[in-house]
Amino acid sequence: MVKTKRVNDLRGYTPYGARALHEFDVRDEFFGQSGIGIRFFILILPKAKNGTMLDEKVLDEAVEVDNIIQKNLTIYNRITNKEESYNQVCRRFCTINDPVSLFAIGWKEQQENLRNGEPLNEKTRLDYPFSKVMDMNVNLQLSFFGVEFGNSRNYTNMEKVEMIVLLYRAERIGGWTNEDISNYEMSVSNYFKNNFTGKYIRVLSISTSYAQVEFDRSGKILITFVSVGLIIMCLCSLLSNSLSATFMRQFSFYKFPVALFACLCPLMASGTALGLLFFGGVRNASILGLTPFSYFGY
Repeated sequence: MVKTKRVNDLRGYTPYGARALHEFDVRDEFFGQSGIGIRFFILILPKAKNGTMLDEKVLDEAVEVDNIIQKNLTIYNRITNKEESYNQVCRRFCTINDPVSLFAIGWKEQQENLRNGEPLNEKTRLDYPFSKVMDMNVNLQLSFFGVEFGNSRNYTNMEKVEMIVLLYRAERIGGWTNEDISNYEMSVSNYFKNNFTGKYIRVLSISTSYAQVEFDRSGKILITFVSVGLIIMCLCSLLSNSLSATFMRQFSFYKFPVALFACLCPLMASGTALGLLFFGGVRNASILGLTPFSYFGY
């Protein structure tokens, strides 16, 4: 169990026949997918305490995050044998984050007009939930969260925005495997966790792959408890067996291995059974880390 790779399927915890599973299948059929494609969220929050996303520098960094994902982070296409960025593999959802960049353009334009003492652009009105940038209607409901309203600015009805969310989805193309998609989603998460340092923003990522990795990390913690539990059980077995044998005047050195193997044999049987299942191709999930605990309870 320690060396076998864990693969967690979040849908596996849903009861058979549940409506959610049927809705997943209907969605995949609607999009013509043969499996789950790329799908993750990027959460952008201001670094300043009680800060807001309604700031030129903050919005610029938010747009920079979108550009990095769109152009810099790549996934290997097994059909073309090339590394491709998100804007090369997306099909139907390529423009889903455009409202953020359009809003940033409109915001900078109005701010610049105010600084220069020029009249505001009447074709740009930055309201929530529907804005207008250069007479183009923009829906902010999918991207702006934690909105507080106010009248301190005459070109917007927003006083504060606590978070901007970017959504990325791509159909399953390029001959990708589930592992390819998972590695790509994790590469995005790891990049913003380890390599990206925003001056004005914090970047968080949410994806199914990230949740699966967290499941795996939690499952590894169980191994420590299994080891400690086994040691405690062996000590208790040795002590109780020795005391009872001494009381009955039947104590001998051979009582020690008998007590130890009485604890180890059931655990070895459990490990052998799981090993045969893994050898047969059964997926090793973190939930199987609970199996030894049932043995301890018995």
